[in-house]
Amino acid sequence: MGLFDLNTNLLDTNSINLAVVITISYVVGKDPVTNALASRQKETTDAMRTADNKFKQSQLELDRARAGLLLAGEKVLAIKEETRLTIETMRIEGEREIKDLEKSYDELESRTIRLAQRKFLIEIYQTLVVDGFKKARFGLSIYMIEQDLRRSSIGSHPGYLKEERVTQSRLKRLEKSVATPCG
Repeated sequence: MGLFDLNTNLLDTNSINLAVVITISYVVGKDPVTNALASRQKETTDAMRTADNKFKQSQLELDRARAGLLLAGEKVLAIKEETRLTIETMRIEGEREIKDLEKSYDELESRTIRLAQRKFLIEIYQTLVVDGFKKARFGLSIYMIEQDLRRSSIGSHPGYLKEERVTQSRLKRLEKSVATPCG
């Protein structure tokens, strides 16, 4: 047998063939597989870093949003308190204005009543004064007529009857003028 003889033993040949294939595959495929694995590992690591960065960024945004929500909640509470205080102030001012209006109304009512009373008293005084003047004039007229009658009866003369008729007509006119209400 020569140096390169054909080995027909199946077990020996398979294991040798397998060893050769593995060795050749290792030598030939080591770099591409290693490069592919390294590339895949790098991609995975980069993807994990990116995901981690996005998670951290999302976490920061969530924290900012929570802080904003807390701030908004505080603002809502402040606005509610301010609104409550404003409503209370407006209620107090409204009650004060109502009391002022009621007081003004009462003062106006009492002034109106006093003015009406004054007006009534003035009208009564005027009526009394006018009636007094009429009665005084009537009394003076009667006195004057009586004086005229005395003078005329003292000296009986023919015009006495004529004067007496004139005097009686004067008395009737005076009685009518006194009897009419003043206005």
